[in-house]
Amino acid sequence: MKTYDEIVETDVLVIGSGAAGLMTVAGAASGGKRVVAVSKGRPGKACNTVLAGAGFRCSTDAYPVEVHRSDTLEGGKMVNDRRLVDALVQDASVAVAALVASGVPGEYQERGFFIRGDSFVGGPKLTPPLVRMCVHSGVRFLDGVVITSLLVHQGVCCGAVGFFRRTNATVAFRASSVVLAAGGGAGIFRFNDNAPGSCGEGYALALDGGLELVDMEFVQFYPLIRADCGSERVLLPAAFADPARITNRLGEDLKEKYGLFSRPIALMMRDRFSRALLEEIRNGNGVDGAILMDMRDVRAEEVRLSESLLRRFERILDFRRKPVKIRPAAHFTMGGVEIDSYGRTSVKGLYVVGETAGGTHGANRLGGNALSEAVVFGIRCGRAVLGDAPPFVAGSSFESAADRVFRKIFSPGGAGGGRPPAGLRVLGEILWKNAGIIRSGASLKEALSAVDGILDLFSEPGSWNPLVHPGSWQLRAAALTARSIIASAVARTESRGAHFREDFPRESIEWVRNIHVFSGDSGVPEVGRIVEVSA
Repeated sequence: MKTYDEIVETDVLVIGSGAAGLMTVAGAASGGKRVVAVSKGRPGKACNTVLAGAGFRCSTDAYPVEVHRSDTLEGGKMVNDRRLVDALVQDASVAVAALVASGVPGEYQERGFFIRGDSFVGGPKLTPPLVRMCVHSGVRFLDGVVITSLLVHQGVCCGAVGFFRRTNATVAFRASSVVLAAGGGAGIFRFNDNAPGSCGEGYALALDGGLELVDMEFVQFYPLIRADCGSERVLLPAAFADPARITNRLGEDLKEKYGLFSRPIALMMRDRFSRALLEEIRNGNGVDGAILMDMRDVRAEEVRLSESLLRRFERILDFRRKPVKIRPAAHFTMGGVEIDSYGRTSVKGLYVVGETAGGTHGANRLGGNALSEAVVFGIRCGRAVLGDAPPFVAGSSFESAADRVFRKIFSPGGAGGGRPPAGLRVLGEILWKNAGIIRSGASLKEALSAVDGILDLFSEPGSWNPLVHPGSWQLRAAALTARSIIASAVARTESRGAHFREDFPRESIEWVRNIHVFSGDSGVPEVGRIVEVSA
């Protein structure tokens, strides 16, 4: 096969190097498998894990497994996949213990484990020990690699293809098992707190590979993003929201106005809190497009943070002298690929873990469950990769699939998507305005039309060739993710969890269901099955 500049053969290919990918890598390598892990940036760095908060929700003596389960289901408004919830809550404490054994520093608290450090962000303390563990196990890391397609032949995944960002050299990976741990897609919204490049590429790979996505209408927004520092990626601790006064420009107490009383409100009422802030901003009651968080009279003992971390935030925010301007931002995608409790998918040899997978969190994610999900299902997926008999794919089938994809993506033809960075900004504005925290049938219809216009740019082979049209693959992936979100939101004619529609503002018993999307005949995501949730 002469179409690719390089061919890499391995037993296991892992796409992504966040916590879920690294835990899978470590597990597969421990059993003697040859493992190659690819990522767009440095291992453990170019991912949302490195920006994550420090908390892992898991059972403790004071927080039984049964309570963790009921909290997760209640937070997900009862549309969670029960199999995945059971796996999460049963394995979380053991998974956290494995992290501690690998060298992750931290301490147990009432409802889980928290990474110890002088920063609210815990990722920098989490990924380095995992990367070191993988390196010691003989894992081969390849960074600066963009995967543009999975290789699927007759329902079996036999590898993936992509290119090296630094050289534009194309590469085909042949593998018996492929693990997709490529993160989520909240980064496609105008205001978000995700790592740069979190544009739903994992969802696009899955759709192109013939997989269904589930629960894509559910996108979580975090309410406490600093709004006055020129960046949307500065998260403030949830512990600030309870003792602080949250006010609009009129001085109204928004917690009182919107009945935000369940504490901690930034974790237990994240969806309603974010919606309240946005409604005030949209109604002209904001201050410079933001809401005020006043902590000038808050006593140190009222804030559940370490003394050193609180002092650090005092210096950064100067909150003893003036209120801090905050606004909500897209934070996490609950939806993703349908999996079993070990990350297996409907395509043989293909596994999905982390935020790319859907079902665990239902309509809204409980605070602390993201990192727990990543490590639990990473460990489980590693076991499955070791225990499952790899599907046989003849060399000629691999070459045929790789050649077919090469002609489709890396063909020199196709008009391409114009200026992708501008396209991403436009797409982000469309989603934030029409398919974000507050939605309606009319706004979703407008968003769908605009997204379809973007996807029309990529209807011809070679039109998203990233070597000819830089950034086009990323824009197409973002648009496919956006259409999955919008199509699902149109179909769900109720409000539930993180999905709120002005024209259907109430939760309906008829909608204890999961919406599945797939890539239709036209190559764009559309609603397929709508399935009643199993008890």
